Amino acid sequence: MPRRLLAAMAAILLVAGQAGSALAAATAAKAAAGPSASAPIQKGLLENLASGKADRFVVEFSAKADLRGAARSRATPPAASSSSTR
Repeated sequence: MPRRLLAAMAAILLVAGQAGSALAAATAAKAAAGPSASAPIQKGLLENLASGKADRFVVEFSAKADLRGAARSRATPPAASSSSTR
């Protein structure tokens, strides 16, 4: 019985830790992105989707990705590869 109790407590602790870190990451991402992270939406699209007049839409991406936010989120540079070329 003590082993099962210990295993159950360990499982609860692991699940709570994962949920806490996921919540913290989501909160940090939302705070960093802010309201300007949303792309412009064509006028009336949301209303047409909600009413059922439109059931499809096209998403167009820019030719080059804006990766400035990704550079800020990386705390440390990637580790150098251990393989060497001779």
